[in-house]
Amino acid sequence: MTLFFLVEATTRDINRAQIYAWKKGTKTIYYVRLRQETLEGTEVQGCVSCTL
Repeated sequence: MTLFFLVEATTRDINRAQIYAWKKGTKTIYYVRLRQETLEGTEVQGCVSCTL
């Protein structure tokens, strides 16, 4: 599973997401910190994957 976090995400946010995914049975997690500027000019208005 790949999780996308905004640059402002804290280590606590990432840890909570990892624990949640583990409880749901996810075996492997890869996370990426995404800058909002990267999304500018695309159809995506925000980091959709950041919300659980």
